[in-house]
Amino acid sequence: MVIAGPNPEDYKRIIIQMLRAGNAMNHYTFTGMVTGREKLAILARADIFVLPSYSEVLGLSALEAMACGLPVVITKQCHFPEVEEKGAGKVINPESDELSKTLEELLGNETLCEKMGEKGKTLVREEYTWDQVADKMIIEYRKILERHKMTQENL
Repeated sequence: MVIAGPNPEDYKRIIIQMLRAGNAMNHYTFTGMVTGREKLAILARADIFVLPSYSEVLGLSALEAMACGLPVVITKQCHFPEVEEKGAGKVINPESDELSKTLEELLGNETLCEKMGEKGKTLVREEYTWDQVADKMIIEYRKILERHKMTQENL
């Protein structure tokens, strides 16, 4: 298992203590923050992407993983219900038992993972490309301008 990303609040030390207590240190690799080609190389070799976060605005890393065709497992605190609604992955509570159960389910089902990966790529392509986001922003700006215009006319 690869654990990638920054080390806020010294989480790595806590994770290492937990892995040592479970005698599982030899099964994990810590990369620290990865970007660019290195990040894409890691995603290309992955089977599943997991973001067990307690707080996210929108998991950009989950979008990147879906764009690479990976099924994703995220927590409800990622505020990204479309993942499960569109069949691109699982949205779970941030509890170790639920995470373990979900990973066992996915790791044992290559067909399901492939389907989720394809649905994730479709979700990203249809909703989160720059063109899609720009179109949505234009619509919202037009609504704001229309409301402003109506307000000015009523004054």
